[in-house]
Amino acid sequence: MADPLAHGPGAEAPDTTAEAIEERVQGFLRGTLPRARWSHRAHLLVGLWHLQRYPADQALQLLRQRIRRYNTAVGVANTDHSGYHETLTRFYLEAIQAELSGFGVLQALAPSQRPAAAAALLASPLADVGFPLRVYSRQRLFSVAARRQWLPPEGAGFQADPRRCESDAMDSKPPPDWWGRNWRWVVPAVCLTAVGGVVGLIALIVGAVFGLLQSATPYRQALARAQADPVVISRLGRPISAGWLMSASLNRSGGTGQARLAIPLQGSRGRGTLFVEARQTGRRWTYSTLTLQPDNSGERLNLLSPTL
Repeated sequence: MADPLAHGPGAEAPDTTAEAIEERVQGFLRGTLPRARWSHRAHLLVGLWHLQRYPADQALQLLRQRIRRYNTAVGVANTDHSGYHETLTRFYLEAIQAELSGFGVLQALAPSQRPAAAAALLASPLADVGFPLRVYSRQRLFSVAARRQWLPPEGAGFQADPRRCESDAMDSKPPPDWWGRNWRWVVPAVCLTAVGGVVGLIALIVGAVFGLLQSATPYRQALARAQADPVVISRLGRPISAGWLMSASLNRSGGTGQARLAIPLQGSRGRGTLFVEARQTGRRWTYSTLTLQPDNSGERLNLLSPTL
């Protein structure tokens, strides 16, 4: 994150146990972590560690300070040509949140869940040191301007969930069970080329994992619809990612329920809020409200269609 493209992934595969991650992060914070161990994957684990303990904005502020401080401690100058890189740091923080959205709000993860999130991150496309070049040209990413300040991607945007095109058909078939949803986190070495991550799952109820995943259905479907909607893309730009879930309510009893959500969205050109109201009958969710309100406009754009 502090210039990860200057570091190859190396032969080292960081241990993802809680103890090993904490030891590496504390070495980074104290400036005692050997520079040889400050690999690309170590950058990812340090970024995840901060997102699990601080809001995204605060995590970014802390990393700006701490990466510069660590670089100085190990003899790396923070200049226009070396050391801290603002665009890469922010890009990876946002990419980590999108890649691990299937775990819900990272700050809400129980300590026992954190190693699984770390293993999933290191098994994801983000572990490829060249991942940012999917949406940036080398000239733009390695410019002095990108090192000094945030430059948004110029490409079409990375897709954290290649199955997003299946979202319109979700109501026509039963939802997968817990193993079907999460096997890639339990066995991250299987079929990694076919799975880039999960977008749109977020926890509405803190509790058992099975109930957590079921309660995220309206969030997942609404977000997938917004990310694919041409009107949303034209207003916010790509890539479109979800911020922290600012407000939500979910009431379920037996085979019925209702949900009301307000989901912050962010794209390369702007921000907005996705408002969702839905009712559940059996396994099907019916949507009465699906609107986008861009931050720079008082209007609400209706995104409802017969397929949702």
